[in-house]
Amino acid sequence: MVRVKQDLKDVIFLVKIFAAMRSIFQSWGLQVCFVIALDDAIFRFAYDGGTVQGLREDLEHFEFIFNYNEYWKLRKGEVDALLKGYAELPKEYVDSDLRVGLSHNYLKEFERLNERVNNIEFASIVNEDQDILKQFKSEDDFLLPIQQVGGEDVWTVGQAEEFGRHLKLQSVGGRSSCDDE
Repeated sequence: MVRVKQDLKDVIFLVKIFAAMRSIFQSWGLQVCFVIALDDAIFRFAYDGGTVQGLREDLEHFEFIFNYNEYWKLRKGEVDALLKGYAELPKEYVDSDLRVGLSHNYLKEFERLNERVNNIEFASIVNEDQDILKQFKSEDDFLLPIQQVGGEDVWTVGQAEEFGRHLKLQSVGGRSSCDDE
């Protein structure tokens, strides 16, 4: 039972990472080909019977996101270790655990990350006061909203969560690639 719970945590972790990558690609305004390529890699594995090794190779095309900041560098090591472990397991185990988990949860998690939030909700997600966020918004490198509705900025949950990670890295002395500009 303990192993099953850990496996579920591993699959949910991978789903969250892949969905967050997809969300970031969209919020950075990257060409749609990055989103399509990530979806293809996930779908090739989850639905078309691709191998774990094939998924690992597909993820190498997204090395730039794993080099974005310390948070993503750590996630790269965790993703590599998990997928390497799955690659050594029997196919039946991978099919019943990882493949089913990805196919059922990847798009649901992306939909959650793509939900729109206003200033108040954004502040709540990043655990910051709205006045502090107003200060950040005045800086040139602050995250651009996905849209404006009635004169109010609107972001995605994924953007807010990524900005929260950026703030945490700064508060613990970590540096993001934004600090290098």
